[in-house]
Amino acid sequence: MKKTRQLGLAACLVIGGCSEWKTGGNIGGANQGARAAGNRQGGIALNEGEVAVAPNGRFFVTLQKGELVVGEVGASQGEVLRDISRVERVAFWTAQDGDGLFILSGGKKTGEDGKPESITSWSRAEKKTLWKAELARRDRWIDVTSVGNRVILTGDDIFIADTSNGSEVGLHTPGTMPVRDVDVTRDGRFVIITEETNWASGDTPQTRMEVRRTEDGTSSCEVTADNCADELVLSDDENTAFLAPTLCQKDPVSVVKIQDGNCSLAKQLPGFGPVALSPDGKTAVAFLDRDAPEVEGFPTVPANVKASSQRYHLMMIDTHTLEFTTRAQGDVMPRYTFTPNGADLLIDMPMDPLSQVEILNLATGVKRVAAGLPIKLNVFTLSPDGKRVFIVNDGLFELDVAGAALKAVAVNFPTASLNSTPDGNTVLLGSSNERSVVFLDSGTKKETGRASY
Repeated sequence: MKKTRQLGLAACLVIGGCSEWKTGGNIGGANQGARAAGNRQGGIALNEGEVAVAPNGRFFVTLQKGELVVGEVGASQGEVLRDISRVERVAFWTAQDGDGLFILSGGKKTGEDGKPESITSWSRAEKKTLWKAELARRDRWIDVTSVGNRVILTGDDIFIADTSNGSEVGLHTPGTMPVRDVDVTRDGRFVIITEETNWASGDTPQTRMEVRRTEDGTSSCEVTADNCADELVLSDDENTAFLAPTLCQKDPVSVVKIQDGNCSLAKQLPGFGPVALSPDGKTAVAFLDRDAPEVEGFPTVPANVKASSQRYHLMMIDTHTLEFTTRAQGDVMPRYTFTPNGADLLIDMPMDPLSQVEILNLATGVKRVAAGLPIKLNVFTLSPDGKRVFIVNDGLFELDVAGAALKAVAVNFPTASLNSTPDGNTVLLGSSNERSVVFLDSGTKKETGRASY
């Protein structure tokens, strides 16, 4: 794996530019570059020009020159929230009487500047701050339960607060290892904490996972897997979790069963990840490396993969039976994402600057290479029907999934980021140097307006 990474870096340096390194470390496994309306795990990090869209698609938020901007989708003007500064991350909230934002200010970007971190609840309907809590903390993530009753901050520990006023309802300090990943279940009842890899036992990596109740922060259960830490992925029923790192040489796909009061390691499968979960939740995709070293006590690579002429193979794992099939992919580490309709798997290879996007039809098994430039899926948004993908990669591009063709979209706007409304009809384009958000009709690819601020 390390050799592959070094070769990829060398190729980047020779060719120059190297947009493949705009991945944020996401060089294989499940593609984490998709942008969509609603919250993201860990909150939404608003880099300059980044655009986030509310779950209902009615309003957006962006950051320009350190100022937080909120606007209605389709409006001509955005509002700068001048009383809120040092924005770290945001998360949307929805209630019976309206919607708004949780805004994490301070946090990791400010360092030890003597100023407290703050979390603000801002109402869109009232256009004002409902409450603000100052905390002697330095958090890097913010999550909100689906039912909207808890906001969860992650730094050196896990802080659970009541969303009505920001008051503490639970606090959890990890053991010997810091937090690597936090997941909140869809029903909002539990938060799953994955700690960093612990090598204390020698050459065997161990990762501890703990489930805690969001109601009061108490522990439900915990389990330790012989594996490296990474992104944890929950199955559709959220009773199964998959831990599958990308680069650790000794990691399998660890399958963990989770129930209130009982966590257990169900199975260890060979392979790498993180896994991508199909829209119907029935399939998890990981990948196998033919050249992965054999490690005593760990699952072995299947014989057919060991004998293959191609190094990397996709694993199609049944999330209920945990049986899997394999498919030869190629000699460069793959990254993949399902289309929203579940019909296709979009595959790109960030470590190969000249490779093109591939489209694997999951019903027929036919794989096609998208015609056009070797654009990488680092930042993109998918239409709900799975027919097209808009991509930002030193310009704006559209991938026609059915036609397997990628082409540039002409826009009079220096595009740095994008997002889309839930219906897929409007694509929002953000810029790192212009004070506006452009609205694009996804069908005609024509600008329908822009919100300036």
